[in-house]
Amino acid sequence: QAESSHLSNLGVVQIVLGHPLDAIESFKLSLSIVQQTDDRQGEAGVLGNLGLAYDEINDTAHSLECFERQLTISRETNDKHREEKALGSLGVAYSRLREFRRSIKYFKLQLHIARKLGNRISEGNAVGNIGTVYYLMGQTSLSIKWLEQWMSSGDLFGEADALWNMSVALNELGQKRKASECAAYAYTIYNTIQSPRAVKVLKELREWRLEAKTAKPFPK
Repeated sequence: QAESSHLSNLGVVQIVLGHPLDAIESFKLSLSIVQQTDDRQGEAGVLGNLGLAYDEINDTAHSLECFERQLTISRETNDKHREEKALGSLGVAYSRLREFRRSIKYFKLQLHIARKLGNRISEGNAVGNIGTVYYLMGQTSLSIKWLEQWMSSGDLFGEADALWNMSVALNELGQKRKASECAAYAYTIYNTIQSPRAVKVLKELREWRLEAKTAKPFPK
């Protein structure tokens, strides 16, 4: 098990360093070891990491296969934490395939478990992802309702993302002033937590305010 953990940790580092192909090999070796020990929960964990590594090289087919196997094992072992992660990963994967209804189904299942576990960050991520997928489906008003929930998740980064996504949706609806206000709040949070997204949001905010011919001062 120590060797399997070492290989998994190595795989995570390799992903961070931008070497997903090496990470895939590390996770495969880790998986083969953990399968020999009959550590089902450990196997589910490695499968999740392997799925993320495949996702890095846009190999959606293998990525989905890993997440589905992770979900199956997590349910068999009653591991709610990994089940919630697997459902979230599947939701993201299907949204990238533009299978939006299936994506929302998985995100809503993730949300249900996250709330039962009291995991506010995962709850916020699920709510935000649902809102984003509805936006991609062209259901802007429904998207905004979900994004409003995301803002109360208690996760500052999630709140900023929700505000920014909502501002984009409002801007598309022609509600320029409200979009500008949401973007300003998003910028304030991004800037406070020193997120690189602050620069992009400020640029968009200035363009929107110029279009709306508003006299409100820009954030400093």
